[in-house]
Amino acid sequence: MGGVERDIDDLPKNPANYTALTPLGFLERAALVHPTRKSVVHGSVIYTWQQTYRRCRQLASALTKRGVTFGSTVAVIAPNIPAMYEAHFGVPMSGAVLNAVNVRLNAQTIAFLLGHSQSAVIMVDQEFYTLAEEALKIMADTSKNGRFKPPILIVIADENCDPKSLQYALDRGAVEYEKFLETGDPEFAWKPPEDEWHSIALGYTSGTTASPKGVVLHHRGAYLMALSNAVVWGMNEGAVYLWTLPMFHCNGWCFTWTLAALCGTSICLRQVTAKGVYSAIANLGVTHFCAAPVVLNTIVNAPKKETILPLPRVVHVMTAGAAPPPSVLFAMAQRGFRVAHTYGLSETYGPSTICAWKPEWDSLPPEDQARLNARQGVRYVALEGLDVVHTQNMTPVPADGKTVGEIVFRGNAVMKGYLKNPKANKEAFAGGWFHSGDLGVKHPDGYIEIKDRSKDIIISGGENISSVEVENILYQHPAIFEVSVVARPDERWGESPCAFVTLKPDVDASDQQRVAEDIMKFSRSKMPGYWVPKSVIFGPLPKTATGKIQKHLLRAKAKEMGPVKKSSVSLHIRDRVKDLIGRLTLQEKIRLLVNNAAPVDRLGIRGYEWWSEALHGVSNTGPGVKFGGQFPGATSFPQVITTAASFNSSLWEAIGQVVSDEARAMYNGGVAGLTYWSPNVNIFRDPRWGRGQETPGEDPTVAAKYAASYVRGLQGNAAGNRLKVAACCKHYTAYDLDFWNGMDRFHFNAKVSKQDLEETYNVPFKACVVEGRVASVMCSYNQVNGKPTCADPNLLRNTIRSQWRLNGYIVSDCDSVGVLFNDQHYTATPEDAAAASIKAGLDLDCGPFLAIYTEGAIRSGKLNEADVDRSLANLLAVQMRLGMFDGPRQPYLNLGPQDVCTPAHQQLALEAARQGIVLLQNRNRALPLSTTRHRTVAVIGPNSDATDTMIGNYAGTPCGYTTPLQGISRYAKTIHETGCTPVSCADNGQFGRAEEAARRADATVLVMGLSQAIEREALDRNGLLLPGHQQELVSRVAKASRGPVVLVLMSGGPIDITFAKNDPKIAAILWAGYPGQAGGTAIADVLFGTINPGGRLPMTWYPQDYLAKVPMTDMAMHADPSRGYPGRTYRFYKGPVVFPFGLKASKNTTLLSKAIRVSHTSCETLNLGMHIDVENIGEMDGTHTIMVFASTTSSVGEFGPEKQLIAFEKVHVAAKSKQRVRIHINTCNHLSIVDQLGIRRIPIGEHNLHIGDDLKHTILLQNAMEEIN
Repeated sequence: MGGVERDIDDLPKNPANYTALTPLGFLERAALVHPTRKSVVHGSVIYTWQQTYRRCRQLASALTKRGVTFGSTVAVIAPNIPAMYEAHFGVPMSGAVLNAVNVRLNAQTIAFLLGHSQSAVIMVDQEFYTLAEEALKIMADTSKNGRFKPPILIVIADENCDPKSLQYALDRGAVEYEKFLETGDPEFAWKPPEDEWHSIALGYTSGTTASPKGVVLHHRGAYLMALSNAVVWGMNEGAVYLWTLPMFHCNGWCFTWTLAALCGTSICLRQVTAKGVYSAIANLGVTHFCAAPVVLNTIVNAPKKETILPLPRVVHVMTAGAAPPPSVLFAMAQRGFRVAHTYGLSETYGPSTICAWKPEWDSLPPEDQARLNARQGVRYVALEGLDVVHTQNMTPVPADGKTVGEIVFRGNAVMKGYLKNPKANKEAFAGGWFHSGDLGVKHPDGYIEIKDRSKDIIISGGENISSVEVENILYQHPAIFEVSVVARPDERWGESPCAFVTLKPDVDASDQQRVAEDIMKFSRSKMPGYWVPKSVIFGPLPKTATGKIQKHLLRAKAKEMGPVKKSSVSLHIRDRVKDLIGRLTLQEKIRLLVNNAAPVDRLGIRGYEWWSEALHGVSNTGPGVKFGGQFPGATSFPQVITTAASFNSSLWEAIGQVVSDEARAMYNGGVAGLTYWSPNVNIFRDPRWGRGQETPGEDPTVAAKYAASYVRGLQGNAAGNRLKVAACCKHYTAYDLDFWNGMDRFHFNAKVSKQDLEETYNVPFKACVVEGRVASVMCSYNQVNGKPTCADPNLLRNTIRSQWRLNGYIVSDCDSVGVLFNDQHYTATPEDAAAASIKAGLDLDCGPFLAIYTEGAIRSGKLNEADVDRSLANLLAVQMRLGMFDGPRQPYLNLGPQDVCTPAHQQLALEAARQGIVLLQNRNRALPLSTTRHRTVAVIGPNSDATDTMIGNYAGTPCGYTTPLQGISRYAKTIHETGCTPVSCADNGQFGRAEEAARRADATVLVMGLSQAIEREALDRNGLLLPGHQQELVSRVAKASRGPVVLVLMSGGPIDITFAKNDPKIAAILWAGYPGQAGGTAIADVLFGTINPGGRLPMTWYPQDYLAKVPMTDMAMHADPSRGYPGRTYRFYKGPVVFPFGLKASKNTTLLSKAIRVSHTSCETLNLGMHIDVENIGEMDGTHTIMVFASTTSSVGEFGPEKQLIAFEKVHVAAKSKQRVRIHINTCNHLSIVDQLGIRRIPIGEHNLHIGDDLKHTILLQNAMEEIN
């Protein structure tokens, strides 16, 4: 019959016939049935079941009083001690979830676990207090916005530890565990969970396979698995159990709760040794213990003096993990141990299968018994489903003992899921089964047997080799104590077996070559020839806290032994780098992959802070620079957008040279680094962008020229590969949105066409690498077309490293790797994020992420140590090129405090400000002002006496300031009124005073604009108008003024000042950008004619209504009339503007003539020269920027911009004189366009060159349209 299934009745559940299952009730029963029986023994400390129940209730009560409740997490960092056992009951009795932490993890990983689990309380053994302390410090240092609420710290005392460590913890405010218990009620009325699905414990995967994922277990599973342990193992009431297995590992495989159900006794073993195990068996009545195969190996190979044989009774041993070699199982049986072989994972509450012994096996030879017992067996009684399936279609493999499939689980013994990891849960539970990732076979008797982890299969010449089977044979060799077999790259076969071997203590290892040959000879007699290890490496094997061999580390080591690609640096440095890397441990390498690289004292490697800034002067924005003492400040040049307005590449390089001089001087003084994450060469695409001020503007040609010039200035021209300082071009790529309309840079996916990427966004970065030979590139926060830039191999490894041939390192923007995991959720686990970024080509992480998760990524096989080595090689090579490992043999040691803030440097800062100021309007030649006719000047506005505003963002402490008011005061008497302050200009209450000042003065200078309060990193603008009441102030003051009015604007981005442009009372308008420490002097010099301003706008100034047509999130550069999209920048936007790109309203008149001498060419004729005569017919000396634009009439010209700046040159011309300038045009580069596929091509036909407003010349290209590589 169809329809819904129905029971024979409709009887409901009720409190009398249904209670949520929980193992916590086992404790209450044990205290009732056997109140005086020993529950826990730890040295001289002995508790009964009545005492343990009382203490657990005290713990639950004390936790509840501290705010711990349902949904809280309590972490315990401790070995096998009574408090750890008590936590397994006391914590869930409070309603909280227990997070038992592996004490062998490093602080970075523990910091992640504590943060991920949001642990409210940490109980920590006194020996591991400093580990917890370090983890909490990492959490505090990496917390967002500095908001970190430290958990409650409870320190557990142990008489076996140094009392100094306890006192250390107490002195730092930790609460002693016993004191904490005293605050709890021993009669606390705990409540069982309302729902057995509620969480009881949280553990984190580790070991040979998985990344640290939070495994959540429920009360029902814990209850059933605790009872299943007793059933499948045949444990009796009163069993005496030795804790060799850490309780923090899968909650001691649920035996913490099993022992309460059986009213048994726990013997705590803080440190596991063969002697300790034999002693406990002989003296404390041990009947059972659990151990990883490595512990069994230790027991059977223990020196005779440490053993106590024969055993006083049969001792039952449960083992799990990698299959114990039959030889070890046989040896254990000979000594009187009865070994039960189980198998499981953290996700299955520990063991969930057992090789259940069959009576008929008793008559088999011991070797066959051991072979059968090495299998993983059948499911636990509480596990409903176990199978081996084909991964492609989830169908069971045949029970032939040969066909390999994946082992899968189903039922109450499977976890709830991974905490905060839906992607991993989806993969783990695909098809309605839990996927183990282990490969195995199913035998005809239904017993399963693991053949390998999927990643441990060796593929040699197309044949699969099981590393486990090779290991089992090798264990039969009399000299081998431990062995692990992994794949090693093989030039002929792809991979071949590599054996890592630990020899038995009594084996003579002085001639390792002889022993290795003997092992290979033995192997050839026991296995197929292609199984025989071609490499045998001797030494201790890396293990997890529970004794599992960490094969991922051995795989990385095996790969490291293979061929290594040649480095791109010089032979000398390459060899030094290779040698140094070979001396580092994995942990040491990883700590060198972050900006605050840790020292390696044993190798003489000092700690180093990579993060320093030098956007427009040495800055203390990054932690690598500290001002003070002999270095109170450094020369602060104008903000980049201002120096870009000079269109003077020689100036840009000169600034870089000064900055690097001062940086080297400060490095020699011990207060700065040598790696500077500057310049910012992103395209100023959108006028609202808060960081546009840091860039060279909207034009790719200008940005590219600036990038190469400034980098050359910074890095110097030392011989060979040497560097003065290491520059860094950022933020690659398509990054120009910080926070707009609810979208921030951390979550923004920049959808960029191939055409725009090649034609616009990547142009300055390519120039930086190819022409500037920069030592570093920084990837950005945003995604590009769905991929985080810092994890995109096409952008990093393929483009920067392979195509452009970067000779240096790639660094993330700060916390970008963390962002791609935590904010963008691009990867399932943090280890995946670490692996993806390093594999993509990232070398250095600004932030702690790689330090925390790289080792886990390697441990889980997501990353190889060789990948880390490649990144580290790029970093060390740059440091060596800087001379950081050369001691006193450096060419810049003569630089010191006397070379910072020198008069020459400060003069250059003034000259840069002068050249960057742009005259936007000069009605009736109102400028320059006259010192005789304009004796009194009213200086008005919120920026009129500005200091910090003038230097913009990413600035350091300047040598000094000259404000506009101070600068003007050197030319005339001043009347000063701010009108409103700060620049937000929220009220107009002081406008009357400003108007009165204007009436009294011979001339009025209004210094208005923006500041970092309006535009900066993490803050984009919503509009283009002057802030607050500024427009009203300008208009009212202009109307009141009796003399000429000059409007001076400070800003990084464009401002819609159409009102001022059209106001006849405003005679002149200057844009000063953010002019740096000497800005006030430069502004005054322009106002009074000491210099003739030659700056040109490096960006278009749009009207306010432009913004309604262009969402800031739209990355398209080209106009699209079909959707009303007007395009961006002067190259594609043809609508109305306030002021155009390249504008300069000169005080003088300049004529251009004789512009070209070539009428036609071809692509093979790569260069053509242009002679341009520049004549100054004015009364003042001045500078002029020649700008050459190109356009094409070709039919394919629709792919490209209507016009494009292709060359520019700055020239100084005396009054009434003429200068001839030669400009070089590279046909293939300058006259090419980019098609919609991102391919750069040269269209045939006419190309027009525009020089200034009047001159136009034509070049005829006769070749067919061709692709440019």
